[in-house]
Amino acid sequence: MKKICLFFVFLTLFCTMTGFAGGGQQGSQGNSITLTVWDEYADNEMRDAIEQITKLFMEKNPGIKVERVAKTTTVMLNTLRPAFMGGDAPDIIETEVGIGYIGPFIRANYIMDLTEAWKTYGWDSKLAAASKQIPTVGNMTYGVGHELEAMSCYYNKTKFAELGLKIPTTAAEMTDMLQKIKDAGYLPLTNYMTEEWSSNMNTVGTFMYGFMSKEEIESCMNNDGPWNLPSVKNAISCLEDWLAKGFFPRNPEVGGDNAADAFYQEQALVVITGNWSIGGIERVVGNKFETGIFSFPSGTAGRKASQVNFCGSGYMINNQSKNREAALKYVDFVLASPETAKIWYEVGKVIPPYTGNISGLKVSPLTQLVQQSLNDSAINNTAGINMWLPPSAFEFFSHAGQRIIMKRLNHDSFINELQQAYDTDRTAKATRATFN
Repeated sequence: MKKICLFFVFLTLFCTMTGFAGGGQQGSQGNSITLTVWDEYADNEMRDAIEQITKLFMEKNPGIKVERVAKTTTVMLNTLRPAFMGGDAPDIIETEVGIGYIGPFIRANYIMDLTEAWKTYGWDSKLAAASKQIPTVGNMTYGVGHELEAMSCYYNKTKFAELGLKIPTTAAEMTDMLQKIKDAGYLPLTNYMTEEWSSNMNTVGTFMYGFMSKEEIESCMNNDGPWNLPSVKNAISCLEDWLAKGFFPRNPEVGGDNAADAFYQEQALVVITGNWSIGGIERVVGNKFETGIFSFPSGTAGRKASQVNFCGSGYMINNQSKNREAALKYVDFVLASPETAKIWYEVGKVIPPYTGNISGLKVSPLTQLVQQSLNDSAINNTAGINMWLPPSAFEFFSHAGQRIIMKRLNHDSFINELQQAYDTDRTAKATRATFN
């Protein structure tokens, strides 16, 4: 035991002398700093945007070198834990900011408290409220939310006109519309719910928010309110009904690499997705057909639907980093600058949280439609379930849609298991109402 203790003493001294612990490097030239960033911008438009932004940051800050490592969401989660435990985590992490995803890292003191940084950099007056609201629990703000997203129904506007289809205002009207699409020989929806967690959460969450009131959502998410609600039962029953009617692809629990492919190829006329798909639609569809967007309709006539929206990811800083000030400077430049916001809009095809004026901005028509829906008073815009779910409930929702497809869950057992998961999280003080 003494030998082990002595080993760790020498290891600690070695780490201190070599600068191993805490991510990043302080160069031998005094002011030269290397920032390590792990983010999820691995391909296509958002990768192009962050590469351009990072290059611009280094040109403006010659004493700081940024080394980016792009990872998928799953790889990020699987590699962050051992990196933190081994003292080799990056200075900056850009990933999901929901409490169920990042909460364990906060409790382990791996994530820097950015409450004062929000004041110092004036982000409250520069960024959208959701950018702070979502990565905040109790009196701690632990991140800066990035792109603003909303789950919507993207549809082939050209084919809708040919078939004489109207935009539905209720779930019952949408059921009739999808049946007409099927009768015309097209696949109504091209959504899958596979082992990939977000395909389950985003689809099931969209159904639930269409039926639940904003007050019900906030009660369940923020105050541990009961999930045994008629609206939740009706939402899952609607999903079961659409599956039984064949509105989804064959074997949607298995799926393919890209759920939108059938939409791109005009085999399916509707896809429920977020505005992260706009870049792909513009790139693949082009002028082949006109794409439109409508919000998932209300489950009850005369009542507002609650639209799922996110700060889909965000920036957080390693609490052990030796380069925290430089890291904050990078985050500020990436998210709170008009010149980088312009790049996010035009190159990344996303809606950044920056709320100031941007000169000469050119926003695509589809992005404009999403922005309008995010400001539409006729819709209850509410943070998506993956933003607020605690860990056990997060795990439940990660496979819920797939289990419904396989008939391992129905509307009653869905509610019972979800409530049990929340009870587990509440006991562990892991919900938004109990997190410490």
